[in-house]
Amino acid sequence: MTLFEKISEIPGDPLFGLAAQYQNDPRPEKCTLVTGYYRNEDLEVPLLKAVALVEKEMAEQKMSRKYLPIDGDVEMAREIGKLVFGPKWVEERILAMQTIGATGALYLCGVLARHFTDVIAISKQTWVNHWKIFSSIGFKIEPYPYYREKELAFNWMVEKLRALPERSCALLHTNCHNPTGLDLSTEDWKVISALCKEKRLFPIFDMAYHGFTGEIDEDAFAPRLFLEEGHEFALTYTAAKNFSLYSERVGALFVISDSAENIPAIRSQLKSEARRIYSNPPFHGAHIVKTILQMPALKKLWLEELQEMRERIEKTRAAFTKLLCKKDPEGRWEALKKGKGLFCMSGLAPEAIERLRTEFGFYVLFDGRINLTGLNSQNLPTFVDALIEVSK
Repeated sequence: MTLFEKISEIPGDPLFGLAAQYQNDPRPEKCTLVTGYYRNEDLEVPLLKAVALVEKEMAEQKMSRKYLPIDGDVEMAREIGKLVFGPKWVEERILAMQTIGATGALYLCGVLARHFTDVIAISKQTWVNHWKIFSSIGFKIEPYPYYREKELAFNWMVEKLRALPERSCALLHTNCHNPTGLDLSTEDWKVISALCKEKRLFPIFDMAYHGFTGEIDEDAFAPRLFLEEGHEFALTYTAAKNFSLYSERVGALFVISDSAENIPAIRSQLKSEARRIYSNPPFHGAHIVKTILQMPALKKLWLEELQEMRERIEKTRAAFTKLLCKKDPEGRWEALKKGKGLFCMSGLAPEAIERLRTEFGFYVLFDGRINLTGLNSQNLPTFVDALIEVSK
């Protein structure tokens, strides 16, 4: 009798399962719109010039690969923090640490928050791993409305958040909402700020696409507002997308306290948990990000490349919606124009999504999310025709 006889098989992650299906699909015309990568016009994940320059220098210097501290390259995390909070950065009130991607930051933040609550509100449409992370820590998840009939459901969102118990967590996407692409306006954020103060909620900002919806300062409006208005909150950050460093797992966690005296205890709790689950975060990507942000010439080059990525996303969204509206004027596709960033929601039924894959070779996530950078000038017309066909 094997020791593993009673271990049941867990179904695979649907996103990575689709990615595997795509890899094994022999059709040359196949196209994936699934994974949250940025792709250029050639449908390749680019190696940024700024990144390549730093890697070349690292190789020439034959840099040592000793362990980082448990909280990682804190200097790198602080550089990201200054990028996020800008002139609002207050060293004394903000804990900064490196994590294994934003996934690691979200997990550590959840463990910390369990000291004062077991309730977290998460938007009904969200990154699939959000629910898994917080439920695994023991949170009761309260889903809040965010998206209805291709529009932002802001009033319903506010109503749900207002009904939460005091000290509950509220997970909020700073920008480039995944999967809807619809972001809160500056006025919306002011309403949410007042509500969080009124209900004594603990906001957790997930910042996964900094610089993909607007300029760096524009995308950071919400966390800067909450810092200025005296909130206690947390922010999780990944450099995977805006530095095109997906496999390097460069992340950071920021915890903002109303008193500098609380920071040492918070850091001790986070370091203890990090030590238990992974001991130390990786060096390579963190050093790249830190070097780029600290060197003016490299930072300027990176911001230029980030702008190029953003402009391609905006151009693709505009071309996609224009062609959809032209070919299917009754389809209410105009709403997609309001979106920002990589994603939009197609509104397709599961059967239509299956047809897109099997009949036309277009891979779309099970909830109908589309990564627009899977499209270019060559395949966009074909995808629009297929999308309209399966929507009938």
